[in-house]
Amino acid sequence: MSFDWSDYLIVAQELASQTAASSKTRSKIKANLLNVINRAYYEAFRKARNHLRDKDHQPHNTLLQGNTHQNVINLFNISSDVNRLMIAQFLRDLRAARNKADYDDTVPNLPGLTMTALLQSEQVIELLKTL
Repeated sequence: MSFDWSDYLIVAQELASQTAASSKTRSKIKANLLNVINRAYYEAFRKARNHLRDKDHQPHNTLLQGNTHQNVINLFNISSDVNRLMIAQFLRDLRAARNKADYDDTVPNLPGLTMTALLQSEQVIELLKTL
């Protein structure tokens, strides 16, 4: 059975909403927000990767060779199409946010970064629909 990567964004949005209305401890709220950023990134990344594979017919081994995440960004970035360039930029920003969320002990302005990640992930999906 194929997984619908859009479900990651839905889960991230639900988690963000629940966290905003939560009376959980600071630690649990932080964990939830970090998870939202991670899910938002992976939803956008997988959708973009699958678009390159399924619509642009990029060979699967090209996408997986070396650093898959950077390969996907680079393949959108080599275009002169403004939508593809925007996708590349959003993916770069999302990846940077995801790396902070996954590896840094302290993430400044975590609520703001979380909302930005959700918006950028949504933008990637909308831009992919235009290609």
